[in-house]
Amino acid sequence: MSRAEKTGLFLLLLAVWCVLAVMIALKGGFYLAKHEGDTLHLVQIVLRMAGGDTPHLDFVTPIGIWAFSPMALLVRAGMGVGNAILWGQMLVAALMLPALWWVGASRMRIGPAVAFGVGGLLLIAALVHGEAGRNVSISVHYNRWAWAVAFVPLALVLLPIRGEGPMPVQGVRRAPVGEGVLIGLCMAALALIKATYFVAFAPAVLLGLVLRGQWRALWMAFVSGVAVVAVMTVTQGADFWAAYIGDLRMVAQSDVRPQPGLALSQVVLSPAYTLVTLVALACVMLLRRVEGDPAAFILFLLAPGFIYVTWQNYGNDPLWLFLVGLVMLSHRTDPAQGGRGDRRLDGGLLTTGAVALVLIAAPALNIGYSPVRHLTQSTERFSHLFGADARHDDIYVVRLRAARVDGVIPMDLPGGGLEWFRQIAERPEPTVLQGRTLRQCQLKSGVVALLSAIAADLEAEGYGGRRILSADIYGGLWLFGSIEPVPGAAPWYYGGLPGIEAAEYLVVPDCPIAPDVRRAYVEQIKARQIGLAELERTPLYTLYRIGGRGGAADE
Repeated sequence: MSRAEKTGLFLLLLAVWCVLAVMIALKGGFYLAKHEGDTLHLVQIVLRMAGGDTPHLDFVTPIGIWAFSPMALLVRAGMGVGNAILWGQMLVAALMLPALWWVGASRMRIGPAVAFGVGGLLLIAALVHGEAGRNVSISVHYNRWAWAVAFVPLALVLLPIRGEGPMPVQGVRRAPVGEGVLIGLCMAALALIKATYFVAFAPAVLLGLVLRGQWRALWMAFVSGVAVVAVMTVTQGADFWAAYIGDLRMVAQSDVRPQPGLALSQVVLSPAYTLVTLVALACVMLLRRVEGDPAAFILFLLAPGFIYVTWQNYGNDPLWLFLVGLVMLSHRTDPAQGGRGDRRLDGGLLTTGAVALVLIAAPALNIGYSPVRHLTQSTERFSHLFGADARHDDIYVVRLRAARVDGVIPMDLPGGGLEWFRQIAERPEPTVLQGRTLRQCQLKSGVVALLSAIAADLEAEGYGGRRILSADIYGGLWLFGSIEPVPGAAPWYYGGLPGIEAAEYLVVPDCPIAPDVRRAYVEQIKARQIGLAELERTPLYTLYRIGGRGGAADE
């Protein structure tokens, strides 16, 4: 890549960032069209951090602190949470722009370099998690961020620097110290965004640097990573790491949500993924023929990590195909890379790279186009998520989804029909609390309406300002009124009874979002013999005083 191409690439990426920023400014708020529950999960964490709480120490979450820090920083500065979500993503994109540019300028031709840089920015700033669903959502944003961050060190070890061959490329020099710092910071970011990515990719990055003889880069990566650990220890305290590991261990042992999508075997071999696996193997075999390049072995080491992360992520999109496709296109043998100009091998590399990009095209295009959809969607069908008079009045939700409540209730057919169905479907036995069988019901839509209605009713009954847990997957009652967040509680339930010691009351919903979570709560209450005294019973919920006399959970 010439000096002019390098400059043009940087200006192009900067222009893309500016266009994305203008679209956010023009919209003036965040308009989400699905996954309201996931948004409430995010908002809880952002607001608690903005209020001074620290993840893992003050509330339970397996997601790292850096996944929310940019948004919390902007809320603390006075921005509404809706705009903070959008501009927080843009802040991350701005931080990653130089790294994305360097990878393209030092490792790729201009075409793949543009795709890599623009794709990375869009991946960070997107407003959908992937798949082909068009509705705007901020759900699992940290997965997108982690992929974009991971692509940088992975590309640096998978691709040789252009100019190492007999015909150096103008304007590109070896930078082992700077690249080492960049790799170390990116790997540390993965550990502090979502540890799954760090665990999956760290071994291959380490061995990749060794195989390429990048000893100075390896050393600097280690030093910069240790520096991040030291800074976090000084700012958050030594207990931060123990608490983070404890949250990760709790989730790994949880039975509530072992994985958010398909089984591992389906992600490897199923009608939707078999071709993906075969393409990965074909890429490894073709890269083996590139003389003097360890990329094949590095990619072989990365493949299990790619599959593991895909399995762990909601939607199960193999977004790593985007990186692998561009790597294959950039590995085409030419004299500038010290290759032999093997046309047949070039053709194979080009073909497999193109196939990889085609396989990921649908979710990639959905991700890339989502900011435009957010800008152009009509605002007439939206209403304020927390009310027009709330402090955070810049976040909106589709009015119908906020107001309409749908649930599923199994019918008890004559002649023991329900019992027969329970046996063949392995349905759990009914949940019993204090001698009362709780209704078998599951909320399918209307989480905002349900939580706001329960919160309003509790306030009307005089429970404003009290610390109240909910026996359900979300713990966001405090977002909709004057109810206090519970210290140590979990914004998303993974197991145990987090926050039970600090809570005053427990709400048991009549029709929970996650019946298995309500059942787990009740079983934990019984196992720990925690006293409950019933105070209120309504069509929506039952309220208990925790530790109340004469109300111990029985059976």
